[in-house]
This record gives sequence, structure tokens and C-alpha cells, in this order.
Amino acid sequence: MPNSMTAFSRIDVNSEFGSLIFELKSVNHRFIEINFKIPELFKKLELQMRDLLKEALVRGKVECSIIINENTVLSETKIDQAQLENYLDLMQKVKSKVGEPDKISITDVLNLPGVLNQKPVESNGLEKFCLEGFKETIKKLKEFREIEGKKLKKDITEKIKFIDVHLESLEKELPRLLDLNRKRLEKRISDLAVQIDRDRLDQEMVLLANRSDIDEEIVRLRSHSSEVIRLLDTDNAIGRKLDFLMQEMNREANTIGSKSLSEFTSKVAIELKVLIEQIREQVQNIE
Repeated sequence: MPNSMTAFSRIDVNSEFGSLIFELKSVNHRFIEINFKIPELFKKLELQMRDLLKEALVRGKVECSIIINENTVLSETKIDQAQLENYLDLMQKVKSKVGEPDKISITDVLNLPGVLNQKPVESNGLEKFCLEGFKETIKKLKEFREIEGKKLKKDITEKIKFIDVHLESLEKELPRLLDLNRKRLEKRISDLAVQIDRDRLDQEMVLLANRSDIDEEIVRLRSHSSEVIRLLDTDNAIGRKLDFLMQEMNREANTIGSKSLSEFTSKVAIELKVLIEQIREQVQNIE
């Protein structure tokens, strides 16, 4: 089952440490590319989170973010009473020496070094909390990619069926078209009153048939379409293989168009190219 590279997941988690929002967004990319936008508090976990994503995903450009809610309290702040009193004593001494100083706000006092002390949360517990939330977000992302992958598989399978229908119509119509071209050639020779022996006419018809023979192209297209269906039923990363197959199928469709015997074959060749191009665009999003 193919996985889509376009997906999004979001997890909100709450615990004794507070509330965090985890978000993952992935889009198609030739390789795996991971970018983080996370608070400084979690920077030391980035390498572990990157490894977790690489274990879960093969291809895709992934944007990872962790948001701390504004109301989240991840540390306890206390006033250092002794340090505050030291500053106040110093202010009184300065005042006695230089007179009344400029007004000092409470904010100015609290911002003095050492007045406010923050007691950080227990590091190991917070890291575990963060990693568990990140793992759950990855799980949700994979589920989303699988759902979108099922949709891609269904649509591509339908288009392959249409390709097979067109190939079948070509196979049925080809003998009639060759016979029609033979009659056209005979009539043209007759109208020109050109004397040509039967052997020469047969040789010309053989050359015409060889130039117009699309049996090999049809066989190769059928083989490629069967391989596409087979790959869609596997659990491996198949995007690159499918992209290569689309290139090969497009080449065969172009050859059929260049060997066209009639408006019918030209039309079928165009329909084949349109379907193949539509599949190719979808394949770009498969992991």
C-alpha cells in the first residue's frame, strides 16, 4: 500500500509539566528533509526526534514544531528575599551619599540579577513527556499518509484500467487499419495508372506494416501497467520506481503516436499520454 508524502498531524498534550502542542507537516520531496521549529528548552532532544522521524519515514520534506501554550507554567519562580534586601540596603546607602535617586519601579528591582529564581522542572521527566508526545504525533502523521495513500492507489488503479482499455481497442483495430491502408495504397496506384507487379506491392505493404507495427509498444505498455499494479500492492517505498515506469510508458505512447496509421490511433495515443501524465503527477506525491 503506497503512502502519500502530503500529510499533517497535531497533538495537544497536558501533564504536570503543562500543555504542549506538537505539529508535523510533510510534503513531497525526493529525499527525507527535516526542519525543526522548537523552543530552546527542547533543542537537546532534536537529534532524537530527527532519528524517530527517519525510522518512520523514507521520503518527504517534514516541518516539525513544538508550541508551548502561553498559559503553560514549566517552572516555579520565587523571590530571593536575602538578595532583595541586599539590593535595598545598597539603594539606601547610595541615597544617603548622592541624595534622592531617580524613581525606580518594582519591575526594575525584580529584574536585578539574582532577585528572581526559577526552579526548573525535573529534566528527565520533561524530556520523556516531550518525546512521548512527539512519537504520538508521528503515529498520527503516518496514519494520515496511509489514508491519502489509499486514495492515490484507487485513483491510479482506475487510470491504469483505462489505459488497458485503450490498448485493447488498439489491438482490435490494428488489423482493420492495416487492411484499410493496403486498399488505399492499391487505389492510389490505380488512380496514377502505375504498373506495379504484385511482388512489389507486397513488399511495399510489408514496409508499411513494419513502420506501423505497434505490437511491441502495446506489449511493453501492458507489462509496465501490470508492474504498476503490483507495486501498488506492496508495502515498500515505491515512488521512485513508479516515476521511472511513467517515463517508460510515456515513451511508448509517444512511439505509438509517431507510428499512427489513422486519426483513431492518433487519438488513442493522445488519450494514453494524458492518462500517463495524470498518473505521473500523482506518483510525485507517493513515498
